[in-house]
Amino acid sequence: MRTRFDPILTDVIAAGVLIASTATLLTLLWRL
Repeated sequence: MRTRFDPILTDVIAAGVLIASTATLLTLLWRL
């Protein structure tokens, strides 16, 4: 079930993962 929104959705998910990992990294560094 592929739609024309799939590439956008993939980009959004990738960006979300990137932001989440960056936020986690910053939080861990902040607690050191």
